[in-house]
Amino acid sequence: GASALLASLRAGATVMSELGRLESTPNEVMRDVCGDCDLAPRPVRFEQTNSTVPFGDKLVIKVFRQLEPGLNAEIEVGSFLTAHAPRGVTPRVVGAVHYHRPGAEPTAVAVAHEFLPNQGTAWDLYENHLDTLFDRVLSGHLEAPPTPAEHLYDLVGREPPPEFIELAGAHLRHARRLGQRIAEVHVLLASGTDPGFAPEPFTQMHQQSLFQGVRTMLVRTAETLQRKRGSLPESVRGDVDLFLTSRSAIEARLREVSARIIDTTRVRSHGDLHLGQVLWTGDDFVLIDFEGEPGRPLSDRRRKRSPLRDLAGMIQSFSYAVESDLYAGHQRPQDVTRLRPWARAWMAWTGAACLAGYLETPGVRALIPAKPEDTRLLLDFYRLEKVVYEVNYELNNRPEWLPIPMRGLRDIVGVGGGASP
Repeated sequence: GASALLASLRAGATVMSELGRLESTPNEVMRDVCGDCDLAPRPVRFEQTNSTVPFGDKLVIKVFRQLEPGLNAEIEVGSFLTAHAPRGVTPRVVGAVHYHRPGAEPTAVAVAHEFLPNQGTAWDLYENHLDTLFDRVLSGHLEAPPTPAEHLYDLVGREPPPEFIELAGAHLRHARRLGQRIAEVHVLLASGTDPGFAPEPFTQMHQQSLFQGVRTMLVRTAETLQRKRGSLPESVRGDVDLFLTSRSAIEARLREVSARIIDTTRVRSHGDLHLGQVLWTGDDFVLIDFEGEPGRPLSDRRRKRSPLRDLAGMIQSFSYAVESDLYAGHQRPQDVTRLRPWARAWMAWTGAACLAGYLETPGVRALIPAKPEDTRLLLDFYRLEKVVYEVNYELNNRPEWLPIPMRGLRDIVGVGGGASP
């Protein structure tokens, strides 16, 4: 099946049926990536919403398993970047397969990208970073540096304590480079001039819809937590209760996004950015998977948003990486208390380094608010949106992991004490 799909793509074949036609469309990059090479598929990697089939070290075909008529963001954004970005910024799109049915928009069935050599994802890189850091802290009985009290935005330009740089200097350099790569993609996407890519202003109506959208998710999440509380593991019920009692405080923080006019820009962006959506090549980062959040309709994934949403998602992903290292069995329970202050300092300085790399990238300042207080507000809003999304996700998939997003909630909103270890 996979080999036939590749053959169809390379030939630009069309398969007719009574109900419609399946059309494979290669582009000029296909000849560059694998003109006449003989490629065999490697084992299929199943993900939640699609299947990924690598062919040697040349290309990767992603088959979508959630099919919906309409313009697919991954193909649209990927094709734009293939045409406008320097080589190596993202994997180039080499072709796509669409199903055409009379009277309906085409449905994306599959997309092919060039394969870029890599050493895994940024999540893998930081998991290794954290394991090494925590091993050194525990074996050396090292005293943690103080956790900065300032907002991440206000840590940009500040120097971390020397003992932190000594142990985690590479982590900070990598975070800064990652911030730069995210910003470069945003600047490229904002350079588009056709209606699908041309930047648009923030409006009060957009700000109001931002708040209403997250408030709806918050209400549903709280109702589900209330309903499922009795069936959840006892170890997470304190976190559930904290979320429920904090709901009005969370809503008040979210509402701030609509309290004043924010003068900034909306652009096309990644839409679902975290450490697992970035490849580590050994000395650099490459963003992948521009399809947006799979649970959202295609039309919603194509909406323009503040690029700070992507950045907030990445900062929350750093938080998730450190929390999962502490919480998911990597560390002995008795060591978690000793490591917790290091984790908090690591999260603050790594997030600030990523933000610093982002802000220093040429062209990016035009895409974010001129007022620092508006940038802080949007970062907090989007981080909080991500936390509510994560609580809902873990509730439905891994209830025992609920304490991880809950700690993020405490960090952003400042509610509760130390309900989870």
